Amino acid sequence: MKNCTKQLLIFKDISCKKIEADFEGGEVSSDAGVLFLRAVENRIG
Repeated sequence: MKNCTKQLLIFKDISCKKIEADFEGGEVSSDAGVLFLRAVENRIG
Protein backbone atom coordinates (compact mmCIF):
# COMPACT_ATOMS: atom_id res chain seq x y z
CA MET A 1 0.00 0.00 0.00
CA LYS A 2 1.29 3.43 -0.96
CA ASN A 3 1.22 6.12 1.75
CA CYS A 4 1.10 9.58 0.20
CA THR A 5 0.81 12.90 1.94
CA LYS A 6 0.29 16.19 0.21
CA GLN A 7 2.91 18.75 1.17
CA LEU A 8 2.59 22.46 0.48
CA LEU A 9 5.33 24.95 1.32
CA ILE A 10 4.38 28.55 1.96
CA PHE A 11 7.16 31.13 1.87
CA LYS A 12 7.33 34.63 3.28
CA ASP A 13 5.54 37.11 1.02
CA ILE A 14 7.75 39.04 -1.38
CA SER A 15 6.50 42.49 -2.41
CA CYS A 16 2.99 41.56 -1.22
CA LYS A 17 2.98 38.47 -3.48
CA LYS A 18 2.07 35.07 -2.07
CA ILE A 19 4.69 32.38 -2.81
CA GLU A 20 3.78 28.67 -2.62
CA ALA A 21 5.46 25.44 -3.75
CA ASP A 22 3.99 21.97 -3.96
CA PHE A 23 5.28 18.57 -4.95
CA GLU A 24 2.40 17.35 -7.11
CA GLY A 25 4.83 16.22 -9.79
CA GLY A 26 3.00 16.56 -13.06
CA GLU A 27 4.92 16.55 -16.30
CA VAL A 28 8.66 16.99 -15.97
CA SER A 29 11.03 17.49 -18.90
CA SER A 30 14.03 15.23 -19.29
CA ASP A 31 16.35 18.18 -18.62
CA ALA A 32 14.45 19.05 -15.41
CA GLY A 33 13.79 22.59 -16.64
CA VAL A 34 17.45 23.55 -17.04
CA LEU A 35 16.86 25.02 -20.51
CA PHE A 36 14.03 27.16 -19.16
CA LEU A 37 16.15 28.35 -16.23
CA ARG A 38 19.01 29.22 -18.59
CA ALA A 39 16.65 31.31 -20.73
CA VAL A 40 15.33 33.13 -17.66
CA GLU A 41 18.86 33.80 -16.40
CA ASN A 42 19.93 35.13 -19.80
CA ARG A 43 16.93 37.44 -19.89
CA ILE A 44 17.26 38.89 -16.39
CA GLY A 45 21.03 38.84 -16.26
